[in-house]
Amino acid sequence: MAFSKNSEMWIDRQLVRFPWIGWGLGVACVIFFVITLMVDRGSNGAVARGNQKNPEHAVIDLSKIGTGPLSLKGSGTSPMLIALATQLAMLGKSHLPDRLAPSVLLGISGSQEQCKLSVGEKLFLKIDENTRAVEFSALPQEVALTATAIESDKAVFTIEPCALFPQEALRTFSLKRKGALPIQHAFPPLLAFQNAIFWGPDLLIEQYGGKEFGLLKGSVKVELSDGNAPYFLYMKEGELLSWNEGRWQQRGISGGENAFAKVTAVSVQQVDVQVCEESGFNSSDVKIMRARGGPNGPQGALLTEVHRRSNSEVAASIGKKRMILKEGDWVLKGKHGWRKIGSLRGIDACLSHELRGELFIFDRIEGDQLIGNVFDEMRTSQTPIRIPLKRGKN
Repeated sequence: MAFSKNSEMWIDRQLVRFPWIGWGLGVACVIFFVITLMVDRGSNGAVARGNQKNPEHAVIDLSKIGTGPLSLKGSGTSPMLIALATQLAMLGKSHLPDRLAPSVLLGISGSQEQCKLSVGEKLFLKIDENTRAVEFSALPQEVALTATAIESDKAVFTIEPCALFPQEALRTFSLKRKGALPIQHAFPPLLAFQNAIFWGPDLLIEQYGGKEFGLLKGSVKVELSDGNAPYFLYMKEGELLSWNEGRWQQRGISGGENAFAKVTAVSVQQVDVQVCEESGFNSSDVKIMRARGGPNGPQGALLTEVHRRSNSEVAASIGKKRMILKEGDWVLKGKHGWRKIGSLRGIDACLSHELRGELFIFDRIEGDQLIGNVFDEMRTSQTPIRIPLKRGKN
């Protein structure tokens, strides 16, 4: 069969003509092809759109409500989000260490009420049907808010609508922190650091610490007071401290029970500490400045008339006293002059600064010389000494 302007075909040996049928069939084929192509493209587009994220689950920054596509004047803006954006506030993030559950402190504009919320916990909010005023609620049928992530300056929540907003879908939004919550009152743990003194590294421990004091090496020494007596802490950057019985201590932190602090930075001139109340939400930063050290090195000759008595013992005059000294002896200059520290208890008292004063340590005899070190009272300066030995026990 062939098509022409007037198509024809043989039926029962009779030639039958069909005007324009050929053109009609041709056009029909073209239309069928075009429709098939459009359907195929539409299917592919639907698959592609199905692979995209549901825009309802995108994180909405509530601080952007009122501007741009989230303008309060826009007819598509959620009334529920408008109420939250204008009244709900992130007051702070807990500074408790990461091993404890992070939490956020929420507040409502015009209200003194506050609520703490940890990751995974659910909070209920009531939104007034007429005024759209927001308040905390204990009723599960209200708007449900769940914290999903808490960062230093913002928190992310999912919100489930209630009967008042049945048209709302499950949404995810973020709140930015309004600012830090400083400690507003005379807080003893804070005052302790504000009155502290930074002495720098303890050179005695750096050189003679041994295994027992090995963990203190690389630390800096800070002097504090409990109101009755001074005490010392050895700090490193990143270290956590706990307030207990009127003193700062290097011990574990238990959330909500004690004030705590974190050493945020250590430099040559200062130590930076962040002090937090028990909840971890209110905090203040303190800079502890380095004190000026004492005179470098002993004033005048420390030892005179030094005579060798044996391979490990000398006789020497120190101050106005004549002493027999052995290798390893510690000699402290107290209120009443120089004296040997003859017991482990005395050495511990010296290390903890219960006994204070210039300190001489007799290391060894090397050839015809006495070798040792002299430290100032706070052990911020160290002077190596070599003294020629005289013959004879004298």
